[in-house]
Amino acid sequence: MAYSGIRARDAMQDGVTWMADTANHAVGQLNEQMQGLLQSEDHNKHVLEKATGKDDFQKKRLRCITNPERARETLKPYAQLEITVRCAQRLLPRPSWVGSAYCDASVDVYLDDIKLEEKDMRTLTVHGTLNPLWQQQINVGIIAPSSMLRLQVVDDQLTTKVDIGFVEFCIGDIPYDREISGWFELRYQENLKTTSLQRYASHCAVREDMLWNESSLAEAEMANDNTSKSTKSSIVTTTFTKEDLKARKHAGVVALQKTRTMAHSCMHACSKKSNDGLDDHERGNAGEVFLTLRLKKLVADSDATFALAVDPPPPVAFGDYVAEDDGPKIRKAMDLQKVMDTLADAKQDLVEDCLACIYYTVKYIGSWRSPLLSLPITIFFFAGVVHAYWGSLAFPAGLAMILIATSREKLRFDMTRGGLNAMLTEEGFKQVAKWQNSKETSRFLKRIAEDDLGGMVQDIGRLQSLAATVTKDGVPVVPLKDLRGVLQQDKKMIKFEASIPGFFLPGDKVLVEGRRRAVVQSVSQAQVQVVFQDVLEGTGETEDDADGNEGQAPSPQPIAMDPVPEWVDKSKVRKRNELPYVQTAGARLVTPTSIANTLMDLQEKLEKIKRSGVYQVIDMLTGIFTWRRRALSLGITLLCILLAMFFVFVEIVYQWNLAEKQSGHDDGNWEALETFADWLITFLRNIDNLILFAIVFALFVSNAGWFCAVKSALKMISRLGRERSRHAPQMWSFYREDPEMARCLRDLPIMKKQTGGSMFEVPDFDIIQRRLSNVRGLSQFKFPNVMHPANNAVVNNDDE
Repeated sequence: MAYSGIRARDAMQDGVTWMADTANHAVGQLNEQMQGLLQSEDHNKHVLEKATGKDDFQKKRLRCITNPERARETLKPYAQLEITVRCAQRLLPRPSWVGSAYCDASVDVYLDDIKLEEKDMRTLTVHGTLNPLWQQQINVGIIAPSSMLRLQVVDDQLTTKVDIGFVEFCIGDIPYDREISGWFELRYQENLKTTSLQRYASHCAVREDMLWNESSLAEAEMANDNTSKSTKSSIVTTTFTKEDLKARKHAGVVALQKTRTMAHSCMHACSKKSNDGLDDHERGNAGEVFLTLRLKKLVADSDATFALAVDPPPPVAFGDYVAEDDGPKIRKAMDLQKVMDTLADAKQDLVEDCLACIYYTVKYIGSWRSPLLSLPITIFFFAGVVHAYWGSLAFPAGLAMILIATSREKLRFDMTRGGLNAMLTEEGFKQVAKWQNSKETSRFLKRIAEDDLGGMVQDIGRLQSLAATVTKDGVPVVPLKDLRGVLQQDKKMIKFEASIPGFFLPGDKVLVEGRRRAVVQSVSQAQVQVVFQDVLEGTGETEDDADGNEGQAPSPQPIAMDPVPEWVDKSKVRKRNELPYVQTAGARLVTPTSIANTLMDLQEKLEKIKRSGVYQVIDMLTGIFTWRRRALSLGITLLCILLAMFFVFVEIVYQWNLAEKQSGHDDGNWEALETFADWLITFLRNIDNLILFAIVFALFVSNAGWFCAVKSALKMISRLGRERSRHAPQMWSFYREDPEMARCLRDLPIMKKQTGGSMFEVPDFDIIQRRLSNVRGLSQFKFPNVMHPANNAVVNNDDE
């Protein structure tokens, strides 16, 4: 028994020893893994710091000329904007059902629409007040002199952050080494649309709170027209349109409706004010923020000159929507109707009014439907092929002939309209029939069935058979009205939805003569009363502009507050693709955020194309050839005729001089004219070589490093005068001075980052808060609570 006990004891001791060794071994392996992980993290951190480190501007300043875009990304700043965010007043309250009005406000900084994520680039959060007092300094490095800076006031709610309002300004308008201190007006968040340059230009011209006062608005408009150049921005223009002001005011109405409490909503509904009016407790903006700005250079003046060659990133086009929170993602408020209208506009402008018109014009001339037009143009073309100089003569002559032909409305529609773009009217049907082509008629009938009647063609062969029989010898056999009835009755060929084609109800969105968007007001037996949408939007487009492009170029008109409805024949009206405004809670659940954002991005890209220079050139050329811009069309026609006559005269002089030289009887008369004729003839005969040279230059020289350096140097020289045109804050309508407030705030300590460290110098806000009650003008303001969890990351500068 004793021996058995000893063996059991030894076995137990061996087991304990084995377990201890195993545990020690496991701990050792864990320590090795932890040390390896820490070393790996240190190595990765070192690699990241080395990769993200930027070069000294003074040493690498030539990079601004040789590669400006790379310089913007890799150089340290040449200047620093010191922003002291002092306080804000009368911020927009958090939406609430009760009468209390408050928010938890902080300020974020955006440079060129990019949020600066560093912890020292945002303020502390002041809880439970509409009048926060921050007294915090933020230093922003500047590498591109014309950068745009935006200060975004945020309501730091329990589960998310909601943007309250913003103010933005251009660094290029701020003078160096001069303090600017005062109140900056905050814009409604709903106005964060289009691009920063457009928003800045509009806000420089008119304050938000002036939009609610008609007399102040008229004074601002007059002042904008009479503003001297010395008080305008050197970066962007400060003009504005009435349409822009109307959109800004509407954004204010939407913002106020969101923030009204239940009590205020009841008072507002019971009051006699219009929906666009302001209650006594409201103001025409999202509040005001008191800032102190000072822009100073970090390098010598001679080195700072190189920064003039650096451009900021292209501004972000926010489009015509408002970003809203959707849990972990940012969702763009989706207006599907606007997406469809934008697509329809792009299709009409680019396809129907441009590409299709060019196609039918070439087809009209090539098919010799008008021998009087086709014969001379053909002769001119072959003359240009035979001899380069004759081509220079034939081009203006042929262009003049085409412009003269398109000046006649009937001939122009015959030349440029066919099955792809003819009006869906009786007149358009006659124009398609003149082509004597069943394919063109089939295209026209397909558009009637799908675009006009709202159906979908199922049997294209049956439709083509019908198209071959409805016209004869270039004339329609049956009226379009009867043809529409045939298409509606044939259910095998066309499938219709539940809605009745040609049946209108008040509120329906329609197109009048396929061009102008409108909304139905009332319906009679043969007519429809509509309000045109361009009148509602204040574009001032005339009826001729919409119908056949016969009027003058559209020009801005005064906004029609009460547009007058007009009666239109039902035959000229058709429904447009109508989709609901998707912004309800149910729609958010049905439509995924990714799909909604994709649709809005598509609309944004289309709007960007419409704002591009290529689109403007296409619109201008379309207006010239359709004689919508009559003065320009007439001027180009006369210029082409004069050029053709001049080239003929030069050719006569050249041949005369050549004949005199060959005969040996050169009398020396008209020597200067003959010399000019020789030079011009030589130039035009070598124009093909010049075109080839331009192509080679664009392919092999324009992107060369030395050529980019030359362009950057010229850009830098051209911008030297801009440095003397920094007129802020005189040019800012959203800025107002308050010397007394500035004096009171200047006596308070400032929270700023310690020199050479990551910690902040935080004053004792509790003691200062007790002092505020005795300071006139500051008793209503509230300091942040540095012990609040929301402020720990900023104060300690820790990573989230």
